[in-house]
Amino acid sequence: MKKHYSLLFAFFMAFLSLLVSCDEIENYKITIISTEGGKAEIYGTIETSVYVPVDNWIQVSAISDDGYGFVGWFIGDDSEPVSTEEIYVFKAKKDVTLTAKFAKFTTLSLRAEGYGTVSIRDLPETSITALAGTEVAVVAIPEEFYEFIGWFIGDSDTPVSTDAEYTFTLTENVVLTAKFKDYPSVSIKSTKNGTVSFKDSSDDAKFVLPGTEELNIPLDC
Repeated sequence: MKKHYSLLFAFFMAFLSLLVSCDEIENYKITIISTEGGKAEIYGTIETSVYVPVDNWIQVSAISDDGYGFVGWFIGDDSEPVSTEEIYVFKAKKDVTLTAKFAKFTTLSLRAEGYGTVSIRDLPETSITALAGTEVAVVAIPEEFYEFIGWFIGDSDTPVSTDAEYTFTLTENVVLTAKFKDYPSVSIKSTKNGTVSFKDSSDDAKFVLPGTEELNIPLDC
């Protein structure tokens, strides 16, 4: 019986020693949250907060909903993510709250009205799907004797930009139309009593560049 009590006492002292040693270990609180469009998980638990001993490894995972994509893991108000990997493994160095940010997939389509070509810079496509918040550059190139007017959305008469190369942030599905117009032209003719021509040209019709104030038309009577 005495031996039995001795074993119990030894077990109790060992357990007490373990509690004391655990209290001496520095632990950090790791918390995960997520934005709309997905969820975040800590490997090995269904909890969203855990205490991890200093320098221990921890793994977190981001899972996107349909129609959304993962942007990155962010700390506080930081604008740059600490990782853009859906599975992120790191060491516990301090208390930290990680936010898994998600964004909707959006589609950009380009159209041309008039004589000219449109493209997404550095890409052959005129349509792309990307995460909301993606910066995109589009390019409009008018054909000869045509000029670029601007980029338009929908039925708006006001362009969002008059720059042939336009950079913007994609926030929603959008159809962007580049509008072109031809230069004005001048035609000349003569009566039977004389001839007319453009200076240095035998043409009887000519496109006029915007801003031209004067045409020099010599007469040969």
